[in-house]
Amino acid sequence: MPSSTDDSSAGIIWVASRTTQPSLKPEKFVDWYENIHVQEVIATGGVPGAVRYERVGSEPTGSQSGDEEKLGAYGWLTVYAFPQLGFRHTAQFKGLDGQKSPKGDLLDTIFKKAEFATRFAGLKGVWADGKWSDGGKIEGFRPAEWVVVATLVSDGDGGGKAIGAEEGKALEGLKGFVRAQVFDIAESSVLCEFERRKGLMGTMVMVGFEGEPDGEAVGKVVGRMGKVVERSVFKKRRGYDCWT
Repeated sequence: MPSSTDDSSAGIIWVASRTTQPSLKPEKFVDWYENIHVQEVIATGGVPGAVRYERVGSEPTGSQSGDEEKLGAYGWLTVYAFPQLGFRHTAQFKGLDGQKSPKGDLLDTIFKKAEFATRFAGLKGVWADGKWSDGGKIEGFRPAEWVVVATLVSDGDGGGKAIGAEEGKALEGLKGFVRAQVFDIAESSVLCEFERRKGLMGTMVMVGFEGEPDGEAVGKVVGRMGKVVERSVFKKRRGYDCWT
């Protein structure tokens, strides 16, 4: 079975973002992101849908070192459906603002005043309806209204763990549970004021809920799978195309 991080694997582009300069007002940043940038990413032809979330509360994120990002610092999360991880190497994708030098005045008005933590991650599998399933078509999952994102440090063997029966049943016991998806990060970087550095590697567990979840309870369950280094709760703002 191919690795979940192979170029042929299905997965997501996961982008947490925040403003870094007070001169970039949140409403301007959000308007550009939601009404221009997301549509441009979808227009590349390799991204059939997206969903935007906003962070809720001030969830603890655990301990990190060096230049690794702290998820709790990011106000917004954008998740794009990515049927093939290898699409990130194409000219269409590399032509996007942020992948190359931005067009017009975007470098000065947006990119030098913001930070983006970008992760290309392959879908390892899903726990839903009482069982674990390997892989799957990423665009077939309807985005949950709420999501808890927890990241586990890499175990060094190229992939994270599946959700076992004990963890799966514990998550299903939480009010409003929809599904839990496990993603192995294939590539990660942080673009801060248009300076790029290495991002956090490891495994992300995204647990969806119908209503506001208990992030701490989710963190305790996911913590049975490995060391959780970050955790935050996000609420859906809007969906696009196949994830409308």
